[in-house]
Amino acid sequence: MSTLNKTSFASTLPLLLNIVQQFLLLPIWLLLAVLVWLEVLALTIFFYLKNSFGPRPGEALCFASCLGWNRRSGAISKVMLGVFSGCSQLCASFEKLGWKTVSFDNDLNKADDSLSDDCFFDLLRGIYELCFGAVRLRIPCRTWSIASNPLLRNHKHLVDGFPDLSRSERSLVSEGNELLRRSLFIIRLAAWNGIMVILENPNGSLLWAHPEVLCCLQDYNFAKAYVEYCMYGRPYKKPTAIAATFPQIKHVECLCSGDHLHVTLKGKSALGDWLTAGSASYTLEICDIWSSCVVRGFSCHTDVAATLPLFLTMIPV
Repeated sequence: MSTLNKTSFASTLPLLLNIVQQFLLLPIWLLLAVLVWLEVLALTIFFYLKNSFGPRPGEALCFASCLGWNRRSGAISKVMLGVFSGCSQLCASFEKLGWKTVSFDNDLNKADDSLSDDCFFDLLRGIYELCFGAVRLRIPCRTWSIASNPLLRNHKHLVDGFPDLSRSERSLVSEGNELLRRSLFIIRLAAWNGIMVILENPNGSLLWAHPEVLCCLQDYNFAKAYVEYCMYGRPYKKPTAIAATFPQIKHVECLCSGDHLHVTLKGKSALGDWLTAGSASYTLEICDIWSSCVVRGFSCHTDVAATLPLFLTMIPV
């Protein structure tokens, strides 16, 4: 009997050793599984931030908590973020009304580049964490202008540009598309978060016809106003469209009275500068109207997004 027991034990010993070995390896397998899951999660988030046009209303942003972003509690900051724009007179107008202004990616602030992933992600984090009360964008219209020379797009070839573009022209179109995508992500995230948004571009810009722009304006119920700058003390007309998430933007609207002549913004000046470059600046009058409209809108604005549950469903791809 003892001989039989010894034989049985000897035969089962390898099985027992295998079970113990598998048990000891279990934490390692679990650790590897967690690491793989974290890697997939990181790639999913990176893909979303690098390819998406931004969140739609009611969409859960689980990636934010995964990245360690935390929304601030309490009142939204009275800070105006200007993207692709900077104007000392506009800043002064906001400061008179108790607001601060921050500029991102403009001619005076070369340290911030919206095409840099690090800068772009930092900006998204600031918007998500309610560091700003309003965001204003003047997306560069170089590749979207119908007056550009050479012309890169039209309504038929809106997204990818003309098929016969040179390599350098194709690069400009690609850059313009990525600037627009990142701008729309900023716009959508701000609007989703209850932050007021203002988007400005020439009225004839092909940007307004882009399907993603139209979808964004519809999703977040943008109001539109039209401005012709000759009515604000400029010698040129420069028809401009302004879209905003608050109806008070309509107070900016002012169209040409038709009783005066205009300077044509075409070609270069005697100094060799493009005439359109000087049209980017604002008069003191429009700066004061701009700032008062934003402050009025802010006082009436309701932070609907603050009630959205942040724990819902899955990461959108």
